[in-house]
Amino acid sequence: MTIERHRRRFWRVLDEDGSLVAVTCYRKGATEVVRRLTAVRRLTAARQSPARTEAGAEKRGTTDRKGEG
Repeated sequence: MTIERHRRRFWRVLDEDGSLVAVTCYRKGATEVVRRLTAVRRLTAARQSPARTEAGAEKRGTTDRKGEG
């Protein structure tokens, strides 16, 4: 994601493909939009990763094998 000037006094947040995500009055607001969206993407990717969920289950001792966990 990128932050660019939008006209004279606003800031825009653009996605990787160049599509407009948000327009803010302050650069600090645009930075916060990027921070929050990046955090959501990381959480979503972590939840969808099967390798991480299996490793976490093994650490907790809750495997799917019968007689174990």
